[in-house]
Amino acid sequence: MDASARALARRMDALVAAILDGVADPDAPLPRGLLAGPGRLAIHRRHTRVSLTIALARTYPAIERLVGEAFFAAAASRFIATEPPRDPVVALYGAAFPDFLGRLEACAGFPWLADVARLEWLIACASLALPPSPVDPATLPRDRDARARLRLRWNNAAALLASPWAVGEIVAAMRLSAGMAQGIDLDTLPPARLCVLPGAAGPRVIDLAPSEFAFRQAIRDGETLAVASARAVPSCDPEQALASLLADGVATLATDEA
Repeated sequence: MDASARALARRMDALVAAILDGVADPDAPLPRGLLAGPGRLAIHRRHTRVSLTIALARTYPAIERLVGEAFFAAAASRFIATEPPRDPVVALYGAAFPDFLGRLEACAGFPWLADVARLEWLIACASLALPPSPVDPATLPRDRDARARLRLRWNNAAALLASPWAVGEIVAAMRLSAGMAQGIDLDTLPPARLCVLPGAAGPRVIDLAPSEFAFRQAIRDGETLAVASARAVPSCDPEQALASLLADGVATLATDEA
């Protein structure tokens, strides 16, 4: 890269930084040395803020319906000001939004809101990934001892979420209709133990029993099948849990184990 190209790259970097730094306040002073006019820069800043707010609303539609458009827009504006995008792909923006909601004083009366957002983020990530392929159980070792020592490789396109709240029901209801969540009694529904993964027809959200969730959690954390099986009993058949996991394609045989 020659000197002129490096100078142009520095100017472009400065322009991007100025746009992101001023998203919270489109009328913020123009950085020194930047040649773009203040009015044009303010337009870019406002456009960026609007685009990021729209991106957040697309990722978190249940949250927007739960809190209302006005509150969501205000919360999004504060979030964008403190967490500007670090990736050029707008669809990947908003990973920290659930934690932001959890810290937001105005949301303190809704302790389940952050977990609803966490589930929506996992759904958004799954929508960008390819569906996993089922694994043939015949590829696993037949020897009992070798099978017990086996460590499967977790598919990073799949994710687990545990919550004391029935967030799966909330998200499903809110994505269908804003009024459907009114009939959900969080005090009577069991805690959520969910596996989120890509599917051919869109992201899948699988509701797991606590023991099967513990089995998958152990596999995700790199434990052997023996350890995972021990965590699944007595309320779950480890062989059934393994068959379900392989059928969903959330874990595969590691290359060095094949």
